Amino acid sequence: MKSVLLLLCVFSSSLLAQEEVPTKKPEKPKLLEVGGVVPEDLLLIDIDGHQTRMKDLRGKVVFFAWYSFNCPALRSAGPKINQLAKKYVSAKDVAVFTINSDFRELADSKPEGTDKDGNPIKPYPQIRSHWAKKKMIPPALVDPGNVIADFFQAKTTPHIFVVDTKGVLQYSGAFDNDPRGRKKLKDLLPYADLAIQAILKGEKVPTSFTKPYG
Repeated sequence: MKSVLLLLCVFSSSLLAQEEVPTKKPEKPKLLEVGGVVPEDLLLIDIDGHQTRMKDLRGKVVFFAWYSFNCPALRSAGPKINQLAKKYVSAKDVAVFTINSDFRELADSKPEGTDKDGNPIKPYPQIRSHWAKKKMIPPALVDPGNVIADFFQAKTTPHIFVVDTKGVLQYSGAFDNDPRGRKKLKDLLPYADLAIQAILKGEKVPTSFTKPYG
């Protein structure tokens, strides 16, 4: 009987000790900051459903621009982003992308009906229409649920990010120092392109962080 009581006391004490250990709070997901590495398994999907993982882009300088075709700031920045894409369109060591995380502009991911030729309407017809109208060059990535935007801490459109050949985020911020498109060429600081050029030359990025447009 004494043995049973002793065993019960030991078991009760063990439970008490376990209860006294504070429960660990779940860790918040790590967010990307300048100097951090973009995971190789990060999945990028464009409006046609084509998939690319960041590991496929290792060895390239990668430019990301958060994009919303309804954002007033893109009236100035949109053509600049397109011009940058045109500049590097033939470069094997640079990849330029836009990313849309706006749920309103992604709402037509599964449109119903057919086009004038009787073919099923392709996903994201609004983005496709804007791309055709503006003759946009960069692949249009989509980010339903803001998963990538949250990880990158993208705050506005356009928020620009430049990732180096090893997957390290080297720049976050504005496309340049001219959000309204009014500066003279001699006063222009194209932060994003300067970051790309520095990485390609093996040099330190001159400016790693600025406040994005918007």
